[in-house]
Amino acid sequence: MSERSPIVVLTTARPAGPHLVLAGELDGDGAGRLRAQLDDAVAPGLTLSLDLSRVTRLSSEALSVLVQAHRRLRDGGGALELSAVSPQVVRVLRVSGLHRALVVTALPEPAAEAVERASGA
Repeated sequence: MSERSPIVVLTTARPAGPHLVLAGELDGDGAGRLRAQLDDAVAPGLTLSLDLSRVTRLSSEALSVLVQAHRRLRDGGGALELSAVSPQVVRVLRVSGLHRALVVTALPEPAAEAVERASGA
């Protein structure tokens, strides 16, 4: 498995819906894999939570996948929540304006600094 491909490193079942921890670069190559992973997790009425603290890159293709999942969940009475979002991903969400449309919880500042140091940013 390529380190560049998005991978679900942990899945936790919650009453409201699954919580997935993603890791790696969510780039063009990984967007299809991300779509497949989200397709398996999306169901009407559920709240899907994605921990993006280990995501180091988010491409426009991956953004599109997140928006599609958000719409499917919203239209089915559920929601998509992006939690512990890494600083790199927060920047992309802000530039795209999607931070206004999606539920986004960024990493607390000390944790964000640690993630940036670890990724060499």
